[in-house]
Amino acid sequence: MQDSNAAWVVAAGVILTAMGLVGNFYAVPSLVQSMVMEKVALKEGSEALERFRKTPQPLHFHVYLFHVENPEEVSGQGARPVLTEKGPYIYDMYRERVELEFHDQDDTVSYLPKSSYYFNKDKSGCRSESDTVTVIHAPILGTALKLQQVSAMGLGIFNDAVPLLFTAKNIFLTTTVGELLFSGVFINCSFPEDSFPAGAVCQGLRQRAPATYRRDGLNFYFSMFGHLNGTSHERIRVHRGQDDARAVGVITAVAGNATLATWRQGTPCNLINGTDGTLFGPFQRGATVLPIYTSASCRSLYLHYKEDTDLNGVPVMRFAIDTDMLASGLEYAPNRCFCVIAPEEDQQADPDEEEAARRRRRAAGMTVEEKEAKSCLPNGTMSLAPCSGSPVILSFPHFYLGDKALVDYPVGLAPREEAHQTIVDIEPTTGIPLRAKKRVQLNMFLKKIEDFNYLASVSEGLFPILWMEEVSETRVVDVGRQ
Repeated sequence: MQDSNAAWVVAAGVILTAMGLVGNFYAVPSLVQSMVMEKVALKEGSEALERFRKTPQPLHFHVYLFHVENPEEVSGQGARPVLTEKGPYIYDMYRERVELEFHDQDDTVSYLPKSSYYFNKDKSGCRSESDTVTVIHAPILGTALKLQQVSAMGLGIFNDAVPLLFTAKNIFLTTTVGELLFSGVFINCSFPEDSFPAGAVCQGLRQRAPATYRRDGLNFYFSMFGHLNGTSHERIRVHRGQDDARAVGVITAVAGNATLATWRQGTPCNLINGTDGTLFGPFQRGATVLPIYTSASCRSLYLHYKEDTDLNGVPVMRFAIDTDMLASGLEYAPNRCFCVIAPEEDQQADPDEEEAARRRRRAAGMTVEEKEAKSCLPNGTMSLAPCSGSPVILSFPHFYLGDKALVDYPVGLAPREEAHQTIVDIEPTTGIPLRAKKRVQLNMFLKKIEDFNYLASVSEGLFPILWMEEVSETRVVDVGRQ
């Protein structure tokens, strides 16, 4: 099926090249127009729908981990972290769309996304899931940061419970790559519910554990991506492209809603624009922006046209992420609504009642917009807390396009456009993405909290955990040899 897909892409390109035409919709001959529109529409029984149901070949999911060389010095002496990049650890990623429902009244189809990840030993080379790595301890740090905002008492209870739940000696976690990414790091919760403090913490986990925690009897396992293996419960609805081929794949609703409720109400940050990035409408020549919606970040991304290039002789248009996408809301107004307002000042943990009262007075005199501005992150970063519920910060790999201070905090980062930029190359007539490289990094703020043993003496900064790259490349026939 993949070869037949490639063949008609090449055929359409050859016809247009021979006729000296550009791929603008209105300049394409009606014969080619009809052929393309017939091929891309998600009609029942069509090859396009079968490709839509399940990708005929896997994407490759590359993971690069930031191994911490000096965990004791960072946690006990406030030293700058020294990082070594380990990877790539490569997984075959299969995507399916299951439980399809067709809606003829508005030419749409809805589905549940399903993903499956399998470690690829051959492509990973000498790297194995049994490799050991030391990274920031996300479960301890994430819980401490959330409790520090809302409950001084809760933070104290968690501080006493940590040695019972985890084997960590400091704020860093040493484990295997496989456990960290998918199979899970053990969290001991085999305590009676009425025991204190561990039982109280575990009871809280059982009531509202994040998606990254997998329950196993009384205990839990934490992993970065284990929850991505399987079927999502978030139904997505998209255009089928029968009435308008150029709208194929454009998302009309997520979880039954045409807009999000993740960000501040009434702001453009809640708009759902574009496709999911795996298919686009045809006749893209002249397009300057390629919108993509991603559930992982609860937002739409906008790739901008950069240049015409080719893939094995087939002309493609390259689109890439630019500085605007993760620009600070302080400098780029459209991103202001992504600035996450901290919990109400009067709810923040502070044993000093006088200081708490001062915060309440300051907050009372601020507008929502002023609170947003105060909470904006540096250039090149974005909080995923409203989307995931965890205090994770999104960036590009090695803080590419980020503020210099982000790059300078750890030792070992070297941002480069060719290695760390997100790109999509599409064949302009059919709209098929022939090559795509989506690259993002996950980070957490390492913050000194004197009343929490594991954070009392740490250095402070935005700490990289890992970066990942989704790579897809459609095999096409070299036109030059046809």
